[in-house]
This record gives sequence, structure tokens and C-alpha cells, in this order.
Amino acid sequence: MGSGPHPKVYYFHVRGSAFLWHQIRHMVALLFLVGQGLEAPTLVSELLDVSKNPCRPGHAMANEVPLVLWDCVFPSSAIPQEPTMRLTDALEWVYVGDNQRSDKFGQHGLGRSKASASVRLFQGGDSARLGGRYTQVMKSKDFVQSPEEQNEKYAKRKGYASAADLREKKGIGRGKEAQTMADGSAPVCD
Repeated sequence: MGSGPHPKVYYFHVRGSAFLWHQIRHMVALLFLVGQGLEAPTLVSELLDVSKNPCRPGHAMANEVPLVLWDCVFPSSAIPQEPTMRLTDALEWVYVGDNQRSDKFGQHGLGRSKASASVRLFQGGDSARLGGRYTQVMKSKDFVQSPEEQNEKYAKRKGYASAADLREKKGIGRGKEAQTMADGSAPVCD
């Protein structure tokens, strides 16, 4: 806690072109685990090694309530997209009423309650989630299936022999030329 009655604010800057909100929540959840001392800071580097870890761990996402989308820029659709084009804020901001409890912060606020036998996992919300015995992310066997495994499972559920069979029968992944040749017609040349 800070020296005043209000909590510290932490800033997590992500810059990219295609982040989804849930991806951000997963990233923040891992940072919360590191901050609570439940995970080593090297966890982030380990997870970024996709040859070693092709699938993300199946951990809980951070609470979305305290996460604030501070800035987001989109190019104007009226202006042609050029690398030198200036991007401006194109969001319509919505301000929601403050629903914080008055007893949340201060001398007896978060983190001031009696210690418990089970691990309390803070995920950014008003309260902690009781987690029982904590298992580190990399030691857990709970990893999400790889995209290939998910595609295979989906194809079989839809009645195909495999994901490759589904792609072949639906023509997914073939270029226009390959598709027209397979149909027996001549390729279209521009």
C-alpha cells in the first residue's frame, strides 16, 4: 500500500496490432502471480519459448474490473492507410459509475486480513480467490490444447476423419489456382 489512503496504481503498457482483451487478462494474471511471489519472474521468458511450450497454461484470467483500457488508436477509414499517417484516438469513451466499497482501501483494506491456511490468489478484483494448495504454472498439467489438437477434435466432432480431411473436402488452405484445377476448370489469370 502507498503512504496515502488510496492503493498504488500499476501501469502495464502493451503495444501491438492485434491483442484481444482476454490475452491481456492472461498476461496480467501471470504478472499478479509473479507479484505475489507464487511464480518466479522467469515464468514470462519460459512461456514465450514456443518451441518448449506450444500451448498456453490453463490458469484463471485476471479480473477485468480494475483493468483500464487507457488508450487505443485506430486509423480513420476515410484516410488511405500510409505508414506516415497520424493515428488519432477513435474510441468513444464510456465512463461507468464508481462502485468501489468505501472500506476497500486504507488501514484495514486489502491484504490486512488474518492469514489463512489456504493460498489466497489475488487476480485484481475486490477479493482474493481461495486456491487451496498452489501449483506453479509450469508444473501444472493443465495446459490448453494446441491449435492442431483443437482442429483435429473439431473435425472429428463434425464427422470428418481428420482435420486434413475437413480441409481437403471444404477446400480450406488451397489457393484460387489450386482450387480451380481440382474442380477441372482452367485457372483464372489476371
